[in-house]
Amino acid sequence: MTKLSNRLRTLKTIPRLVTLSVGVILLTACSLNAAEDRRAKVLNDRVEVQASGNWIYNDLVQGFAEAAKTRKPMLVVFRCVP
Repeated sequence: MTKLSNRLRTLKTIPRLVTLSVGVILLTACSLNAAEDRRAKVLNDRVEVQASGNWIYNDLVQGFAEAAKTRKPMLVVFRCVP
């Protein structure tokens, strides 16, 4: 009787393991895709910011010179791509 109940328990466990495995694979694929999308957005943002002409991107010396020339405060934003 115990051998039969162990086999039945094993047969009930297999679909759960398959479902769990598929779920983990899908979540992993989605998170990798989201990370690539975020990286692309951050890198493409530089092109848009430079094209607008309103910001000085990646040039701290030029930023200080512009702030001194216009007598306005300067906001520095440090960004990184994780």
